Amino acid sequence: MWRMWSDRPCPDTSRAGGWIRWLRVTRGLSAVEVADRADISTQFIYELERGKKRLNSTEKALRLADALNQDPLRFMLRILVDILEDQEIYVPEIGERV
Repeated sequence: MWRMWSDRPCPDTSRAGGWIRWLRVTRGLSAVEVADRADISTQFIYELERGKKRLNSTEKALRLADALNQDPLRFMLRILVDILEDQEIYVPEIGERV
């Protein structure tokens, strides 16, 4: 668990990978435990937490939500927000990308 006086940096929870790492660590779970519970490779968990991989599979996301004891809908919405943050969205009413 992270503490104010700890030397361990808190992950950037504004992105999905950091948020997933925060969920995992605050629940006292290792990456290996989460990977086993979700039937996902440990390497994928590490890369996801570091922002090197995206969680763009609904099936993996639901298994990961279950492994972390998260509400599946809220978990999926949080992942979707992270994916959409990197997308340019064209709004025809104003004629520009936001």
